[in-house]
Amino acid sequence: MRDRHSAKKVVFVGGTPFSGSTAIHLMLANDVKGFACGELDKLFCPTSESHVRRLKDCPKEAYPIWRNVLRAGKERAYVAVFDELPDVELIVDSSKNPFWIREQTRLLRNAGFEVRHLLIWKTPLEFASSWKKRRELTEWSEPWIGYHRIYATLLDDWV
Repeated sequence: MRDRHSAKKVVFVGGTPFSGSTAIHLMLANDVKGFACGELDKLFCPTSESHVRRLKDCPKEAYPIWRNVLRAGKERAYVAVFDELPDVELIVDSSKNPFWIREQTRLLRNAGFEVRHLLIWKTPLEFASSWKKRRELTEWSEPWIGYHRIYATLLDDWV
């Protein structure tokens, strides 16, 4: 008997800040059976005031989806999205936290979902340029090296 989740896929688009992951995430989900969920980890672990405001300012027609995802908890977040949107076969998530991605990958695969990891890569020079344009601090190497070291340590099946 075929698993009811076997046709459902989740793609995690990882990358450092300012890598282009948001644009790639939106392009990949631009399909009638696709859904771009943004950085779903921020729904459960907001790291700034803007993350909290996004849910509060969410359009009324979207409330049931996110309210039900929150109610389902982070252990069943993607299942809840698929349940809310039954025609969706692909969720694309641009959460950048490698620990979140690893844990969600484990949960999803155990539930019978297909999971893929896509790492958006900027060269150190490209990253340094983006970082300096958008940050007051000019030290870019530690965040770049640290992110890629953690990502490559926690996730071994990325492209």
